[in-house]
Amino acid sequence: MFLELIEAIDSASAKIESPQKEIENKLHKHKEQRDRYKSLYEEALNREIMYLEKINKLEKILSKKSPFSCNDENYGLNKVD
Repeated sequence: MFLELIEAIDSASAKIESPQKEIENKLHKHKEQRDRYKSLYEEALNREIMYLEKINKLEKILSKKSPFSCNDENYGLNKVD
């Protein structure tokens, strides 16, 4: 007599827990995805900073007299006024 009632309660309980477990699984999946994208974003920002620092250093080097510039002094030519 009580066995059927217990089985019915267990069955109903399983049906209720299933959607909750599904929601928890989706939430966990989305949190992992969020963390992954956050990590990728931070890595991209770090690369951008590194590139900006490198560009800044190269611009400083180029702003000084460089053997690669095309002015007459570097070619040993004298300007005639």
